[in-house]
Amino acid sequence: MFVRIARFRIKPQILNLLILYRTMVRPGFFCFLLVVFRQRRQAGKYIKELGEYSGKSENEVRRLFYDEEVAENVWRRVKPETEEEILRFYAETEECLFSNLRWHALDTQKFTSRFMLADFCRRHKVKTVLDYGGGAGEYCIFLSKNGLDVTYCDVYGVPWKFSKWRFERRGLPVKMLRANQDKLGKYDLILCTDVLEHVKNPLKVLSELHDALNMNGYLCATFPFSYPKEQHLFENRKYANTIEKDLVEMGFRFVEEDYLKYYKKQR
Repeated sequence: MFVRIARFRIKPQILNLLILYRTMVRPGFFCFLLVVFRQRRQAGKYIKELGEYSGKSENEVRRLFYDEEVAENVWRRVKPETEEEILRFYAETEECLFSNLRWHALDTQKFTSRFMLADFCRRHKVKTVLDYGGGAGEYCIFLSKNGLDVTYCDVYGVPWKFSKWRFERRGLPVKMLRANQDKLGKYDLILCTDVLEHVKNPLKVLSELHDALNMNGYLCATFPFSYPKEQHLFENRKYANTIEKDLVEMGFRFVEEDYLKYYKKQR
């Protein structure tokens, strides 16, 4: 399979390397255009896939996909407050699928982070990965295609079932866990991106992830606690100033950062 650009044909593997080069080495204009091209192409694939799964018309899928407030509007209407209500929101809200995949496709940092994550896993000889709060399963798909042993974990409901459908139709051996129901295993790396700002007691979640890491394993996470978004719990904003100290106290050491932050478990 080839990607056509004008008269030229570029294998997807080569395109991925060029994107990684653009993000890590030299952000030139040509490489930037490749990233934009790949993002738009990916958005088209997501729209088609969402239509096949949901049974909605292409126009309706496009409307939901490009509406930046689609999940936020449901949150404002439902107004979840308790932990149970918040978990139910993420389990039952179909609009989160559209919001999640739009973000993976059209946010340049989010889109390119998968390439840098795969490169980190290669450099640090990571074999087993848990994606905690895996959403629509995009990181799991990419990492599994790159030969890693991947486990998906999220609340059981709409995103969980959609992700399972996505893995099966691609023939990917991604393991499935239900958050707060199934026991976590042991992993070389745990991915927890844009999750903790949405949950009650994020330090408790981090402690559980720490226990699920192999010694000298890696936590790969983001902490947008202070980013002003209604789905980001206001009570969690205090962690924006303390999270680095909290991680050190748990036994993590900072390793490196691109869009994602990497920490090594040392005790």
